[in-house]
Amino acid sequence: MVTRYHSIPLSSFLRTAGHSIDIFWKTFPFVAAGITCGTKATIADIIAQKRQQHKKLLKLEKQQKQAGVLLSSSSAQKRKVLDKRRIIAYLLYGTIYQGMVQEYIYNHLYPIWFGINTDIVTVLMKVTFDITIQTCIVTLPFAYLAKAIIYKLSISEVYKHYIDDVYHYGLLKKYITLWFPVNCITFSIIPIHYRLTWIASISFIWMIILSTISSRKRTTSTSTTNASTTTSATSSSSTINTNDINNSNLIITKENLITNNNNNLESNKQIISSSSIIIDQKE
Repeated sequence: MVTRYHSIPLSSFLRTAGHSIDIFWKTFPFVAAGITCGTKATIADIIAQKRQQHKKLLKLEKQQKQAGVLLSSSSAQKRKVLDKRRIIAYLLYGTIYQGMVQEYIYNHLYPIWFGINTDIVTVLMKVTFDITIQTCIVTLPFAYLAKAIIYKLSISEVYKHYIDDVYHYGLLKKYITLWFPVNCITFSIIPIHYRLTWIASISFIWMIILSTISSRKRTTSTSTTNASTTTSATSSSSTINTNDINNSNLIITKENLITNNNNNLESNKQIISSSSIIIDQKE
């Protein structure tokens, strides 16, 4: 008896898969949003960390080459280790806020506050509220709050980091540049149950930017803001890790000590040789 297997056409498979995904997104919108955004945020942070490590390694190699010191393979390997706590922080931020919370805000609260129409006035009202109020008060600060929980930092400290990144590293400007046109599309032509998926696909780029800016090394603390007048906080841009420079200087110092010891040894040999000659002459 010969068993015949009938192959399923690719178009039918894709149609069935698409229909299943559509039902899942409509039936379990919060779960779907959490899984999608959490996965996206994790991958984006890993890419950001790899990029930062590569840049730091290049700077360190250049610095040490100028100092005449070679970077050991073990030291270079240490710099390739990913920061797991940072990954967890962005996993939580992506899953909880970008996924579940924004699903509730965009698809449940916004229709109540602004209506369900897709005309230009309604769309601009939603986008303006998102950028001017929700982003400044909730969206961006929540990312720093997630890091504060994982890294056990104080609220005041991460708040200073947030203000510093907004004023000196263009965090809010970069957000508006990307998300104003994206959200105009989101609230006008994207179906409601696919809005978070659409946002997640675009925010993959944004998460790399956010992860890079918010996780940079801070070499100096940010100055506080006056209650009466707004002053800009000052911070020096991070260059090469201080520990790397100290290690380089330590290696150079050790090499200098070895050289000095060798010179002293040669001098001692010459003194002994001279003393031997004098003794021979006296005899």
